[in-house]
Amino acid sequence: MNKAYSWFRAGFFYLGLTLVTGLLILPAVVAVSTSFKPTGEIFSSTPSIIPERFTLASYEKLLSIPEFPVYLLNSLIVASVSAAIAVVVGILAAYALVFFQFSGRRLIRQALLTTYMFPAISLVFPIFFWASRLNLLDTYTILILTNLSFVLPIAIWLLLGFFDKIPPELERAARVDGCSRLQAIFHVILPVMLPSIAAVGIFAFILGWGEYLFALTLTLTDAHRTASAGMHALMGNYRIDYGLLTAAGTVIVLPLIILFAGFQKYIVEGLTSASIHK
Repeated sequence: MNKAYSWFRAGFFYLGLTLVTGLLILPAVVAVSTSFKPTGEIFSSTPSIIPERFTLASYEKLLSIPEFPVYLLNSLIVASVSAAIAVVVGILAAYALVFFQFSGRRLIRQALLTTYMFPAISLVFPIFFWASRLNLLDTYTILILTNLSFVLPIAIWLLLGFFDKIPPELERAARVDGCSRLQAIFHVILPVMLPSIAAVGIFAFILGWGEYLFALTLTLTDAHRTASAGMHALMGNYRIDYGLLTAAGTVIVLPLIILFAGFQKYIVEGLTSASIHK
């Protein structure tokens, strides 16, 4: 009886999980399907998820737009530099917060994520104002700095979870053997944490790649516009080309899916370990 109940409960759980997952991925499936449909089929009165006539016209049109590769390159530059800085600064900050003893250490750890208490929309005007005063509008610099404002805290928070798992004796042994602080980090601690650090870097890259609000507000020309903001530029004034937009969305999201699939194990481990800080 107990075994039958366990099977029933497990089946009910996985059925509910499947339904929820299906509802969550349905918009993505519809978007990808739309990108392969001809225009007449997109606006059909009897829509279908699977295209009746498969076409690559939307992708051919997308690749014919000279600005789109520039958008992708800008996103790659901004997201990569933001992720690299977040990982380097995050490692040093997390190391200090775990292995250094100083007053206010616990308060700093608890205050790391307070940046997420403020809606991004409330920060757009002051950032735009100061960027304009400092002549930083429409530059990589302001995009990277704004990305770091929300990427760096989460990177430090995740790295704290990993550093908390390292036995303090390992760091002390390295110091006793003559290592400096930096040598202990790069020669003893980091080799143990490389998969976790890579996961944090990928997570920071994903956040930077998908940032939309600041990229749209702080870029004025196509020269520095990122892919997420570039999709907005692809919209027409009087008519929206849904095939073109869904094709662009598919191309932009595909690298993130590949990265997340490859590092999913470590990203999930980082998110769960971040909830058990000392």
